[in-house]
Amino acid sequence: MSHLTGKAAMPAPRSKKAPRMFNGEDEDIAEFLEVYETCTGDAQLPKAEWVKVMFHYLERSQRLIFEAFDGYAAEDWDVFSSSIKEEFGGAVQSKKCTRATLDSFVQTSAAKVIITDTEFRVYHRCFQGTAAYLIKDKQLSEKDAARYFWFGLHPDTQEPLECHLSVIKPDHPHEDPYAISDVYQAGCYVLNSNAFTRAPPLSTPSPEASFLQSQGVGEASRVVKKTVQFPSQQPDSGKGPCLYEYAATTKGLCPCSPGRATCVASGATGLPSASVAAMRLSQCIKLFGDRAP
Repeated sequence: MSHLTGKAAMPAPRSKKAPRMFNGEDEDIAEFLEVYETCTGDAQLPKAEWVKVMFHYLERSQRLIFEAFDGYAAEDWDVFSSSIKEEFGGAVQSKKCTRATLDSFVQTSAAKVIITDTEFRVYHRCFQGTAAYLIKDKQLSEKDAARYFWFGLHPDTQEPLECHLSVIKPDHPHEDPYAISDVYQAGCYVLNSNAFTRAPPLSTPSPEASFLQSQGVGEASRVVKKTVQFPSQQPDSGKGPCLYEYAATTKGLCPCSPGRATCVASGATGLPSASVAAMRLSQCIKLFGDRAP
């Protein structure tokens, strides 16, 4: 499935991924501009469209005000954004980021495993919001930013990305971190939630289920419990020879010998049933073996 770019890839207004709708509050303008620029970068929106598209994220009461800024009519983002920052002045400058801010963000992010491209895009957007400021302020180099971006990922997320990157960039120097743009593209590809490998056919059993079936364990397997009640060992008066008489009769004979089998067969006729006779003989052998009772 192809990845959308341009205006179609921009988050819907008021959605979780979108910049918070700007309502004119001075303290919100710096974050609003940072998040908006990050979204346009993620969507690969042409810079010529940045001015017009931004109006989707403005409250209605602010649209006429922003139309008065320089650069609006010419749709020149650089002039337009500079005019906004000049108008809001101190509110834009008050938001300061430091290396300590980035350190804290990276440490927190590295503790969580990212498993979907949606989560990965959110991580990239949040990281860029801080790193871009530090790079622009000469507090961070592009190479250091790439190193921070990589180590802000959990090792379980790094592993599949590194496998993919090693294939598409086999000559990349081992001592240098991968560029943020390369890692971002790899993450969107490897973690794509729409990949066919994440949606097996319903009729296809999982690897775990296949293994259990190969071992004879499955839904058809059942544990059956039966309770067996043995008859009393007391002799049945008038019903035939008792347990001890069988022991004496079969004394000295091997349990598997024809002679013992003959004695058992002839003695069992007086018992209530052949199954009971066999059961009692088995009990007798267990009790006395080849000894006389």
